[in-house]
Amino acid sequence: MNAAEPALAPSRPSTGLPAGASSGMQGAREALAYARGDKSIGKATVIAVDDIDVSKIRDKVKLSQSAFATAFGIKPATLRNWEQHRVKPQGPARVLLTIIDRDPVGVLKALHLESAPKKADRRKAA
Repeated sequence: MNAAEPALAPSRPSTGLPAGASSGMQGAREALAYARGDKSIGKATVIAVDDIDVSKIRDKVKLSQSAFATAFGIKPATLRNWEQHRVKPQGPARVLLTIIDRDPVGVLKALHLESAPKKADRRKAA
């Protein structure tokens, strides 16, 4: 190195973020501080969701526990746990149950599971 050349500082690898942007590490530090109880750092959003009454939903489609579980691909034990409020349905199961609750006839039609047809009139034609 020539004495007239200035010394260069070692270069840091680029993060690909614009200058002044915070890194993921800063976000991780804030999340950890928040989890430890420091509410002055970061922000948390809590979304309250209503409980789902699974037995009421099943009653709307007039299916037994076994038939409901089979029709919608749910383990019978899971369905019982939901109905007895031991476990709450989450994720895709919650979405499916909400759809069944809002449009039980439409769901049954879409899945070709229409309720049993009304009994035919057995009176003989005259």
